[in-house]
Amino acid sequence: MVVKISTEGLVVTTQRETLPSLDELLTCCGWPLVAEANLRRIHRELAVHNPDCVLFWLDEPTSVASTAQLVAWLRQRGARPYRVAVAYQLEHAAEAELRSAGAHSFLPISGDVTSAVAGALWPMLESALRTASKPVGNVISLSAGDDRQATAEVRSDAVHPP
Repeated sequence: MVVKISTEGLVVTTQRETLPSLDELLTCCGWPLVAEANLRRIHRELAVHNPDCVLFWLDEPTSVASTAQLVAWLRQRGARPYRVAVAYQLEHAAEAELRSAGAHSFLPISGDVTSAVAGALWPMLESALRTASKPVGNVISLSAGDDRQATAEVRSDAVHPP
């Protein structure tokens, strides 16, 4: 069995209205959106979608603190899902606050969202989400991402989630 990089994700924003830049991101990735995000809404959507990645979209400087709180809450739940903060036309000052809150990655975007998703976001997510599959019997297959694969014999009781 070869592990495929899942594109299952969730886009979260604390903003009420979506701007054209966020609409462009949603068109690119096809993930569901949680607008006006709060802890209750995110918890509900995590239960429904069980995403591999939660993308926190920031396009207003006023949303940095509230988004950092949501990232910190998600970090307290555990290592997964992968938490990435994407700041559209914001200064890099937001990066320190979001990373200290628990964002695994930070991607500043200024300009074309589609190019940034294709050129930076997808490659970053693919490398971050590349993990071992669940064991089938006592064999785990790994994908190197470039059509190479490796197989390793392991005891099923020695495999634990991250």
